[in-house]
Amino acid sequence: MPYLLEDPLASPYFTSLTSSDYEHFLVPAHRPAGWFIRIIDIANSEDATLTMEAISLLFSFMISGGFLIASPPPDPLFIQPHLDMGFQEVPDVKHCYYDGVTPTSTYVLDTRGNKLELLLEDLLQKSGMQEPTQAVGETSLSYTQSTAPKEPSFTELLTPREKEIVQLVTQGKSNAEIAANLFIAEVTVKKHLKSVYEKLGIGNRTQLLRMFLTQGS
Repeated sequence: MPYLLEDPLASPYFTSLTSSDYEHFLVPAHRPAGWFIRIIDIANSEDATLTMEAISLLFSFMISGGFLIASPPPDPLFIQPHLDMGFQEVPDVKHCYYDGVTPTSTYVLDTRGNKLELLLEDLLQKSGMQEPTQAVGETSLSYTQSTAPKEPSFTELLTPREKEIVQLVTQGKSNAEIAANLFIAEVTVKKHLKSVYEKLGIGNRTQLLRMFLTQGS
């Protein structure tokens, strides 16, 4: 925390917190409260592959189940993926670190506890892979937008079982964990994934995640 309080990107957010909110981050080193993503550096911003690699990395932090804080450069290329993935802009927290002139916002995403499940459900609904569920109380994600499934969707090509497996893949579960969740053999999971990859014209989990993120946003 002493480092973050001095960092020009992080300090505007942490110094804006109340004492009680600040205390949430005072945790032992072996049990982090979340992630501060200082900079996402893409060598060529026009390279779609590099951009998707960065988004995939961001997604891996999201599913860790912590509190995420980011302050991407004030460019839609960097900001929009954060918004699409559920980050919220923090009101009245600005800095001018990148060029010394342009006010730049901070964005946060809380995936602690059941909020991670709610986030994933929201993303799945946007991608057309899951029907909207009944509205939950005020503990739900305040950033949730319209949950009407998009049509047409690449998921129309998949069987109900394949959709279940893809949903679990996007939650970061391994083949063994998927098999346990669905009470099927791990070899069956592999066969279903092979079918999914063939139908979607992709070759692995990373490409599946990219497709999910780009068409689900």
